Amino acid sequence: MDFKHMASLLNQWMEENQMTKTKMAQLMDISEALLRALLKGDRRITSERLTQFAEITNIPRASLLGLSDKELFAGYSVIPRGGTELSTANKHQIQQIALLLNEYESFK
Repeated sequence: MDFKHMASLLNQWMEENQMTKTKMAQLMDISEALLRALLKGDRRITSERLTQFAEITNIPRASLLGLSDKELFAGYSVIPRGGTELSTANKHQIQQIALLLNEYESFK
């Protein structure tokens, strides 16, 4: 995950929208210290926190992650642990799972 890219986007958005770190932390229901650590890359940004950032800023999760549309799997972003690259076979398996998830979501 490209924390610097995400932090840059978030800081830019906060500046443009006159959002203080205190207010952002309140919206996320976290401490300002934790928010600062997340934005500096000192703490890992979980999927839940990523979703919070995306919902508050209206910046798509993929954009926050620095991913292009071709790096998405049926609308899902996949980040392998350890920063390893995915093989073609793994990408195909993930695509199939993502498509099944989309079908499942349509039944709700």
